Amino acid sequence: MQDVEIGLALRALRLRARLTQAQAAARAGLSQATWSRIERGQLGQVTVDTLRAALGAVEARGEIYALLRGGALGRLRDERHARLVGASAHLLALTEWDPLVEVTYSVFGERGSIDVLGLRRAQTAALVVEDKATFNSAEPTLRTMDAKTRLAAQIVFEREGWRPQHVSRLLILEATMTNRLRVAAHEELLDRAFPLRGDAARSWLRRPVGSVSALRRCAANAQPARTGPQRSAAARLSWATSSRGGFCQVP
Repeated sequence: MQDVEIGLALRALRLRARLTQAQAAARAGLSQATWSRIERGQLGQVTVDTLRAALGAVEARGEIYALLRGGALGRLRDERHARLVGASAHLLALTEWDPLVEVTYSVFGERGSIDVLGLRRAQTAALVVEDKATFNSAEPTLRTMDAKTRLAAQIVFEREGWRPQHVSRLLILEATMTNRLRVAAHEELLDRAFPLRGDAARSWLRRPVGSVSALRRCAANAQPARTGPQRSAAARLSWATSSRGGFCQVP
């Protein structure tokens, strides 16, 4: 929506509420001059908080969207997610899991897609991996992962012909400052939902026993420092899982 369109929309909402500019501005805690500038579409000096206050005064709310020409923003978001999925699949492969990427399913009337489904047939174990380049809210993520974990045994049976006895879940977040802050804001809930972190999570990935819920952070674009023309699988695994506090850098 362009600046002028925002102004026209605000004016229409104010008139519907049967308010003068002065009355609406008073409700919003703004001056009439500021309100008038917004209605004229002069938003150059108007802050987001001011615009939200104006909309709130006429019982509306605003959502901010970033738009890039040609849908480039959506492609950029998809590319970040795809890199993270590739990084998490690589981590599972290094820890001797068989990673299946972007597994779609339709089970018991429920449809969806699992970012990475890790399998270890010898241990009759399955691992549901949810990758989040941008972590917005804990509750929807938990609901989604609960459903996928509940259906995983049937999904594996229908695809692979065997049924895992142990189904675990792993939430992988891209290592960004925004995600760190959002995790901190949901710390208590996430600690209960994903108690396995750090060394314990790394050990479990190598030698899975039972069913667990784990959380890790991954720098999807990171590249390991090379010490020779070729690094051994053991060296790459050590680099991929060596960092503190559950943070994993995946080559």
